[in-house]
Formats: sequence, structure tokens, C-alpha cells
Amino acid sequence: MAENNRFWGLKLRWDQDLGETTKLVSLTSYNDFKRNALSDWSGAPFEILLQNTVGRIKSFAQELHVEGEAGAANWLVGAYYANDRIIDSNRTMLGQNANVGLIRAAGAPLLASPIFNSAGYTPLQLSQAFRTYEDFGRIRTQTWSLFANADAELTEQLKLTVGVRYTEDKQRYNGCSRDFNGNMLPNVNVVNRALYLQTYGVLAPQISAGQCNTFDPVTGTFGEVRSLLKEDNLAWRVALDWSPDDDTLLYASVSRGYKSGTTPINAANLARQNAPVKQEKLTAYEVGVKATLADRLVQANLSAFYYDYRDKQISTYFADPIYTALSRLDNVPDSEAYGVEGELTIRPATGLTLAANALWLKTRINDYDGTNAAGQPENFDGAQFIYSPKFQGSLTLAYDTPVSETLNLTGAVSARYQSKSNTIFEDLDLYKVDAYGTVNASLGLRHESGWSVSLWAKNLFDKYYWSAVASNANVVVRFANQPRTWGLTLGYDF
Repeated sequence: MAENNRFWGLKLRWDQDLGETTKLVSLTSYNDFKRNALSDWSGAPFEILLQNTVGRIKSFAQELHVEGEAGAANWLVGAYYANDRIIDSNRTMLGQNANVGLIRAAGAPLLASPIFNSAGYTPLQLSQAFRTYEDFGRIRTQTWSLFANADAELTEQLKLTVGVRYTEDKQRYNGCSRDFNGNMLPNVNVVNRALYLQTYGVLAPQISAGQCNTFDPVTGTFGEVRSLLKEDNLAWRVALDWSPDDDTLLYASVSRGYKSGTTPINAANLARQNAPVKQEKLTAYEVGVKATLADRLVQANLSAFYYDYRDKQISTYFADPIYTALSRLDNVPDSEAYGVEGELTIRPATGLTLAANALWLKTRINDYDGTNAAGQPENFDGAQFIYSPKFQGSLTLAYDTPVSETLNLTGAVSARYQSKSNTIFEDLDLYKVDAYGTVNASLGLRHESGWSVSLWAKNLFDKYYWSAVASNANVVVRFANQPRTWGLTLGYDF
């Protein structure tokens, strides 16, 4: 509905020669981002799910490395440090959501119980409860690493690249879902406590205004979730390039990389929802060829790859005694992806360029026991990665030709297509992204003095399609892309 963001950053690079072939490089950066956004998930004229997201990220990074040459080799060694501070909050309003109505109805007969309603809440208070709450989280991360890389020409045609990086991460988290102005007290202290007693056999102490309503079954209390995640890893890469002639390059590489563990900030009914996930490990294998053909009028690139994942991080569900299924992050122990990608560029005539790109991708989850959208346990062996269509392709025709000694006519038509994909592991039509294709076009003039003008259109044939699906609080939303848009761009190159 509305968004007001602010971002500023500083970057500093300093180079200091240490010798004829050696140099010290310092890279310093600081970024500061603020967000204040209001969104309506349902799009309906009711208070089903509205959220005000307020957050801030402060990030500092410093890298120092020494680079140089030694004969036929280029080398680099260095160190890196980063310090990030993240604060994120969501104020939610859902007074007319179906979940809210069910909770209010379940609480009505419990008002007569002195055990669950010792505070003496009235039917009127319960009927107005659970209209709004706030999620809050604070993440503090420190990262440091040591790295080295070298490129060595073994022969005139053969080049070897090796690299290694050791990293340590430490992430602290504290946060919860919490009451806002006392609105959550009747439903949490009456309904939630009763259901937790039934499910976990413990009667939790009541909360007061502004306190956390995230429940921890281990301690039997409501409260803030805290965690400390400390990890380290050793990433590396080995690549071999072979150029049998000036127009051909064949290459092969194997590498191991890591995605650091993280902690989500959810609307957390249970503490488990805000538990961290550990780092994700990827071992990647790739082979390919790049060839310049037909007296440099044709460029053809082809590659094949295989990705072996361990503990891949995913967004999924877990069973909840009140809301059936709620979101959380999890690690998939074993998964894989492999495919083939090709690029072809042809220049059949002066000023005319035809470019094509295609990717065929196969992904697979191996023997993962998880929870489906209905809150039931399910084995997802053989499921596809989310947002991973089997085929993606694009085709672009570009034209750039003189119409006078100082003026060029430019134009382009591009088309893109991707096959259907899933946004959850289950094969449910409601959560699918259907196959779609779009066409963009532009026509313009460019003068040798630097000015240019271009008339353009995106989604030329006004295709309705969506590229993302998300669920939240009994609402499933398809995020539609923009309809046909057009405009005029004026430019000048200095």
C-alpha cells in the first residue's frame, strides 16, 4: 500500500604499492538502511491481514588484501571482517481474519473457568481481542575470514586457478511475538494457555501488557526467544582452463561454498519458529566450452553443472496445536540440482544482433521428512526445489544502424519464457507459479554527441502472470507482475 525507505552508504578503496609487482588494497564500507512499509496481504476491503513493517540494518565491512605477480602466476592473500546489526518488527492487524474468529469462539466457554480466566476477562473484551500484535527481532552478527587465491599459467594454453577461504560466523538473536496495548491478553491468557495445557500438560503463567506471547514447551512459559549460533567453514575452488586456439576455451571447475546459518523473525506462536538453521554446504561441479565461430560473427557457450547440497536452508511448516501449520526455517539434509545452459549470439549483418539463452534444470529433494501445509508429517523424497522451473529461455533481436553521419536508429525486441514451478514442496495448484512468457520492445535514436531518446514497452502483450506465492495467517497471495507499461526515456552520456 505504501513504503518509505531510506538508504545511504559509504565505500572507500585505498591502494598502496609495496613493490613493482605487489600492492596492498584496503576496502571499507558502511551501509545504513531503514524501512517503513504498510502492506495489505488480502487486497479485500476487510481487516484480514495488514502489516506495518519497520526495520533497520547497519552493516560495516573491512577487507585488507595483498596482491601481486610471481612469474606466470597472479596471487592474492587477505582478511575480511564484517559487523551487522539488524532490527526488524511487524505490527499486524487481522481483526476479521478467520483464525481470529475461531480463537474468539473457542475462548467463550473458557471465560467461566477460574483456572483460565482468573483475570476476569469479559465476553466483550474477548470479542475485541487478537486484533493486533507485534513481532520483533534483533540480530547481531560478526564474521571474519582469511582467504587466498592464485592463477597460474601452466602453459600458454593451460591455466590453473585455486582459492581457499576460512570463515567464522557468530550470530546472536533475541525476539518474539508480543502483545500490543493489551489486545492479545484475553486470547493468550485464556485460550492459548488452555490449549497448551491440553497439548503439553503445563499451565503457563499469564502475560501482561506488552510482554512476549511466544510459548516455549520446554520451559512451559511465554517469553523472549534467544539463541547464539557459532559456525566455521572452509570454502575452496579449483578450476582449469584450456585454450587450444585463440577462439576456443574449455573449462572445468569444482568448488565448495557455504551459506551462513540464520535466524528467522516470524509471527511466532511457539519458540521453535524462531530457532536458527545451520549453515548450508554446496559442492559444485561444472564443465563448459566457449567458442567464437564464423570469423567472430557467432559466439556459442555451453555448460553443464551438478550441485550437491547438504543442509539446504528452506522455508517450510511445522505442526502447531492452535493454528495447524506455521512457518519456520529448516535444513534439508540432502538435495541436488543439475542442468545444462547454453548461450548463442549471432551477428548476421552489420548492426543486427540475435541472442538466445536457454537453461534446463532438474532439482531433487532426497528423503526429507517434513510437515505439509495442513500440519501433517510428510516425506518429500523426490520433491523439486521451490522457484526452480525446469526450463527458462530468452530470445533478443537488437538493431543499431546509422541513419545519418551523426545519428543512429536503435531498436530491440526481447522475449522470455519459463515453465511452471512450485513455491512449496507439495504439488498443490494453489501454490504453483504457472508457465508464462513476456515480450519487451524498444525503439530509439542515439546521437554521437551523447544524447539519446527511446520509446519502450514492457510486457507488450499485457500478459497476466505471477512470479511468487506466499501464505500468511490464513491468506494465500499470488504476487502478480506489472501489466503492460510503456514510457519514454531521455538520456545523455557524458
